[in-house]
Amino acid sequence: MKKCKPPGMDLIFIVDSSESIGNEDFELARNFMVSMINSSSSKNQIQINRFGIIRFSSDSVQFLNLTSDFEEAIKVAETLPYDSGENTNIFSGFNLAAKIFKNDGRIDVPLVALLITDGQANIGGDPTPAADELKSLGVNLFTIGVGAEATTDLHIWGKHSES
Repeated sequence: MKKCKPPGMDLIFIVDSSESIGNEDFELARNFMVSMINSSSSKNQIQINRFGIIRFSSDSVQFLNLTSDFEEAIKVAETLPYDSGENTNIFSGFNLAAKIFKNDGRIDVPLVALLITDGQANIGGDPTPAADELKSLGVNLFTIGVGAEATTDLHIWGKHSES
């Protein structure tokens, strides 16, 4: 019989802050993160969720390490700066998430990465190998396409690996 994991999860938001996203869609991404964190912070729940936040454009930056401090997570999500960088380095965002999960992820709860992007990677190489590495660590990778430019690559990256 397969052992069930205890309630809770480690969730890292990987948020695109490139010029192609635009200020309005970046604000929607901020609001979405706050909503997700708020919906997971009910005092009646027995689960312990932790959240992390990565922002990327030309490179990725960790703004919040995995924490169960919901107030801090909401504060960081609400104030996450939009840098409108010229490039979209999704590869870098995936790699930083993998590093965080390797160093700080809990093995007894589901690991989740949520990429929010328009999907137009133009620097850093093909994100697919980095997405596959995340999934090989046991990370459930989900993607949310933002704007009219979102690509079908988002579906490919979020699929489970066949191995």
